[in-house]
Order: sequence, then structure tokens, then C-alpha cells
Amino acid sequence: MSNNIKFPANNVLGWYDQAEKALADFLSYVPYCDTHEQVWSPKLVTILQETCSQLDSLWRWEAVNIHSKKDVDIRDYFELFGPDIANRWLVFWADEPIKIEPFDEWQKAHNSGKTESSNHPLNWWKEGYQKIKHNRVENRKCATLKRTVESLAGLFLAIIRCEECWGALWERHWLTWDDSTNTPYDPLDCLREDFGRIDDRGKCNVSRMAIESQLFSYGVGLTKGLVKPRREFFSENSHCSNRFKAWYYDSCEVTSE
Repeated sequence: MSNNIKFPANNVLGWYDQAEKALADFLSYVPYCDTHEQVWSPKLVTILQETCSQLDSLWRWEAVNIHSKKDVDIRDYFELFGPDIANRWLVFWADEPIKIEPFDEWQKAHNSGKTESSNHPLNWWKEGYQKIKHNRVENRKCATLKRTVESLAGLFLAIIRCEECWGALWERHWLTWDDSTNTPYDPLDCLREDFGRIDDRGKCNVSRMAIESQLFSYGVGLTKGLVKPRREFFSENSHCSNRFKAWYYDSCEVTSE
């Protein structure tokens, strides 16, 4: 981190928490389902704009203070953060849990060898946030429930990716792990491994970690295959939520090995 600038991690998580609570409140009246994906609302306009603004600010801070870049936009974010985050997925706790990949379009770009985000723009960013940002009145109906959920999921993954946020995630008990094995290692090393910052495949294999908020759960190491789906991944002593354990056993091809 350059210039010894202190990163306001607690503020970042606090802002996220406010946006998530606002969306959770909306979902208590309009449950997420296929029929409601294209529902729009003035409240969703506010949530979508606030969420994407937070994401833009977080990545802009990292681009300037860590990568020494200036005048950045979504194309720079694709280059700087896309390789880390494009294929990530998490579980969204709608009425029925949904596996969601908010940066899937970026993954398609990487898979096709494209180097420009314009080849595979993020729908919730281009068709939602940018249109509302430039003309809120005329484009208010672009704030659909689907785009709002995907934007918040994208922000959540961006926070998980940001190493400066990890201590705050731990303090808020959003980062949980199974310590039943009493393995003598720093649990944060598994996150470092998950995002390719260290090369030690022994840590994620035993960590059994999850990062969870009110609406989302992320299984550390699962996306990249660092953890093989198996019955003991989440034991009875794991601190992760029972809903994520249940989803894992119902949805992943686990083994008894």
C-alpha cells in the first residue's frame, strides 16, 4: 500500500451493511424469484446506485493506492481485478438459495481471449448503474431486482477480494472457519491462497472457511478447486451457518472420503 494511507475497512463494511439491509427489507415485501427478476422500484434505484458507487470507490481506491493508476474506469477494473474475481460464485439467500456469479460476463471474456471489458460488459453495471447515473429520471426502470441483487453480490465479492478488508470481516464474524482440527496456521493464509497471493495448497485443504453476510455466503477455496467437495468440509464444529452447510451438502457433489 503506497503513501502509508490507512484504509477505512470498517467504513467500507458499514456502508455495505446499510445497502444490504435496505435490499433485505425490500425482499421482505417482494421475494426474489424468476417472476420478480424484472420488477423495478424507486427504492431499487437508490440501492443499485449506492451499491455500484461503493464498488467504484473501493476499486478506485485500490487502483490508485495499490496499483498507482489514475483516471480509472470499468475497463481498468476488468484488467486489474477481473482475473481474481471473474469466476467467483456465492450463494444468495433468496426464498430458495441461488448460486450467483455476478462477474460471469467477465469470465466469458477471459475464456474467449478478449482483453477488453467492452466485449462482455456487466449488464448490471452498463444497463443498470451507468444509465441511472447519467439519467435517473428516464432510466429509473433499469433498476430491476435482478440487477440490484447482482450488483450487491459483486460488491460483496469485491470486499472479500480486498485484503485490507479481511481484518474487519473477521472482527464482524463474517469470516468463519472450522477450528476443530487445531491446525496451527493463520486462517487468513487460506484467503491469500484462494486469491493466488501465496502458493500453499495445504492450508485451504484443511481450513473449512466461509464468509457470510445476511444475504450471501462464500465458501473459501471452493471456486478455484483448492478444497475438494467432501463430507467433512463443514463439520459440526464449523462456525459457518447451518443454512450454508445444508446447501453445501444438498448442492455439491460431496464424497465420504
